[in-house]
Amino acid sequence: MGSTLSHKSRIRKIFDNNSQRYDEILEKGKFFRIFPIKWFVGPEEQFLEEYLEELEIDKSMEILELCVGTGRMTRILEEYFDIIYGVDISEKMLGIARNKLKKTKLICYDAENISNKRLGFDIVFCFASFNYFQKPSRILEEVRKILRKDGILVLTVPNKYHPLALIYNLWDKLPTKRYDKSQIRKLAIGNDFLIEKIELRRGIIFAVFKKKKK
Repeated sequence: MGSTLSHKSRIRKIFDNNSQRYDEILEKGKFFRIFPIKWFVGPEEQFLEEYLEELEIDKSMEILELCVGTGRMTRILEEYFDIIYGVDISEKMLGIARNKLKKTKLICYDAENISNKRLGFDIVFCFASFNYFQKPSRILEEVRKILRKDGILVLTVPNKYHPLALIYNLWDKLPTKRYDKSQIRKLAIGNDFLIEKIELRRGIIFAVFKKKKK
């Protein structure tokens, strides 16, 4: 229990401390002053836009983004959906997001207990944050609880074997887990999700899972 709380406290503190310059780091920063961070995170935005263009979207769908941060990806979601909720453990990151977002209801809350807050989402998104959860099966269980029948989970994580991800791992000081495609696939199947898509783009794994019918 103590180690879990310590882990979450450390994550919160790091993001609180970097909230004011977080967007600038992603846009202009470099790993070890050499490799642009944008190379690493850029494909996420492209993937999301392509996925949403393929999706049969109903504006009344209820959407949740876990670990919304400063709203970098949420701005794209707002172009497609009207009912969006976003949670994050860092109130200071959410403070930045509130200045950007128009539709999203933002809540400072622990994603590992999200089923206590609200149920009934059509799609849950989690971008570049799943690797920070110390208990991945716990978060997948929570997501399964809050998704409606045939609900979708879309997540991205660094691919631990890609050269860019190896550089990122050396640069990133946060306590994270590292994944490859087979590990993400195993986690999904083991937690009662059907795999819709798993693909690689640069150093990022993109995964789309559907809630399995009971």
